[in-house]
Amino acid sequence: IDFFRFVDFQLSYWTSPTIYLLYFLNSSPTLEICEKYDVFLKEYHEALGETLKMLNLEKFHPTLESLERELEKRGTFGAITGLSIRSIVLADRHNIPDLDKILINKEGASLSESFKKAVRQMLPFYEEKKWI
Repeated sequence: IDFFRFVDFQLSYWTSPTIYLLYFLNSSPTLEICEKYDVFLKEYHEALGETLKMLNLEKFHPTLESLERELEKRGTFGAITGLSIRSIVLADRHNIPDLDKILINKEGASLSESFKKAVRQMLPFYEEKKWI
């Protein structure tokens, strides 16, 4: 997949569009979506094809197999995202970590129970995919 350009001002760098997809899948959605990874991927692939067709760019639509290969190749990024960013997404709203202090090692992050539960559910998936 070499022909797409996504602009995400949260993650501004030149990379494969699968990085954006892995970031989303591993940081934001409910675990139920992660459990239906293959279904979500097929839906994403179909929507991408429809969008590219509307834009007269259908020649750039990757096959589902090439999208899957690219995701597998870059899957470790997804696991790192799931184990780091999701800790912030699922932080206890009464105990929000101060990222500045964490980054300079002045404070450790306290992990919420919902994050711990999510990790217990995600680890078998990451192990099965050989992302960790």
